[in-house]
Amino acid sequence: MDLKYQIQRVIFSNRVYRWFLQPFDRLLYPVVDDDALKQRRAAGILPLNKVAQMADLSHPPWKEVLEDMAPICAMDEASFHRKIWEYVHIVYALRSGGHLHAGARGLASGAGREGLLYYLATKVGSVVGIDLYEGKYLGGEDERDIPLHPQKYAPFKYPEDHLELTRMDSRNLDYADDSFDFAFSASSIEHFGTTGDIERAVAEMFRVLKPGGACVITTELRLNRLGARIPNTRIFHLRELLDLFVRTGFLPISPTVEVELEGRAIGEWVVLPHGVYRRPHVVLRFFNTVFTSIALLLRKPGDAVTRGRWPQTSPPAALLYRGAIEVELDKRRFRRREHARCRLRIKNTSNFAWFTDGYSHRIAVGVQLLSREGRVLEQNHADLAIPRDLPVGDELTFEGDVPLPRKRGRYTLLFDLKRELVCWFESQGNPAVRVDIEVG
Repeated sequence: MDLKYQIQRVIFSNRVYRWFLQPFDRLLYPVVDDDALKQRRAAGILPLNKVAQMADLSHPPWKEVLEDMAPICAMDEASFHRKIWEYVHIVYALRSGGHLHAGARGLASGAGREGLLYYLATKVGSVVGIDLYEGKYLGGEDERDIPLHPQKYAPFKYPEDHLELTRMDSRNLDYADDSFDFAFSASSIEHFGTTGDIERAVAEMFRVLKPGGACVITTELRLNRLGARIPNTRIFHLRELLDLFVRTGFLPISPTVEVELEGRAIGEWVVLPHGVYRRPHVVLRFFNTVFTSIALLLRKPGDAVTRGRWPQTSPPAALLYRGAIEVELDKRRFRRREHARCRLRIKNTSNFAWFTDGYSHRIAVGVQLLSREGRVLEQNHADLAIPRDLPVGDELTFEGDVPLPRKRGRYTLLFDLKRELVCWFESQGNPAVRVDIEVG
């Protein structure tokens, strides 16, 4: 563990917060008993405008939406994550108002490649997602080729003619007034820039909605007096958010917003940046800023939208990670610092097209370095890029070089297909190829 990392852990620790910051701080909203809140949810009380709460799992209609979204959103109380909560609550809120039906057209602002887009494409007539798609994020959320090949990033099979992803600035939408039945933005507006930039983006969503259309926005809510913004992220005060939406013309569906905080979530908040993968993931603290997710359901005045029944569709078909792979090496015994020349023959026997450009979600051949006993020495020893996209049923042969370990010994090279940043095909039941070599 390097010195810089150790210093960061100390500075952002709960101990430093309690000693130096907490005496001057206070929470802005009440902390409630977890069990009492669960009982209210089980009894059928769940506001549409609210903060993230684990107790929502106890509300049967909300839990029903979560279960229907299982292909992209699976969680229980132990694995609760506020981002999954946002996706489920967006659907729950829109469904409650009759806005999700086979004839509806929706807009997602700052859409990235969220699984929610693909899910809604199975429920409504059409979904349009817009983003800048500049390729700035390491996780691939805004890869440049997303608008060209949205199916490359799909979590399951979906009706491709129901989803359109487009490179566009949220502050200047290239759509006519009154074009959409509903709109949403999932944890995006806090990254849009200045207050003016954010207001322009919200005003644009208002403009392109039909009168009577609904808009759900989830974002970051500041929970403590000392809270401020964190790097590249605006942390909103509730009054600031509500004033912003009123200025742009929206009407809140409900005059009240539930901002009660669960005792467990406060007592076990996630300390950023080091605890980012901790679950439950509900309330977070970044140095002096405590925050969580909030969802607000808004309405454009008027009554020009058609309401409809929630479609009872079958679960989307899962992606089948299947592919034939054959490997030939020019030899099996090598000197140190050599490369192994490989000839590979692959065939796409899955149910989805393989895209090979970019990084996130591309299909490639990965090479793992194993001991002869099968112990993984290097999981990402080498990558062999596939020279072109491969439609279902297509096959090709190509060559590549694999570097070899510098130490003498007997090794195994494991050749496996992988969907980058998603999974190895062998983990999904598709056999990999193992080749024994010797380095002398």
